[in-house]
Amino acid sequence: MILVLLGTQNNSFCRLLEEIEKLLQNKTITQEVVVQARLHEISIK
Repeated sequence: MILVLLGTQNNSFCRLLEEIEKLLQNKTITQEVVVQARLHEISIK
């Protein structure tokens, strides 16, 4: 499992989440990914 901790600040980490999504889609990451985030306007597929 990969744990991504983004904290509770108002900073956006959309680029990080988008890159993780790409890595999941192309099967570079095959493990489960758990993200702890406050509010981000991104939809992980």
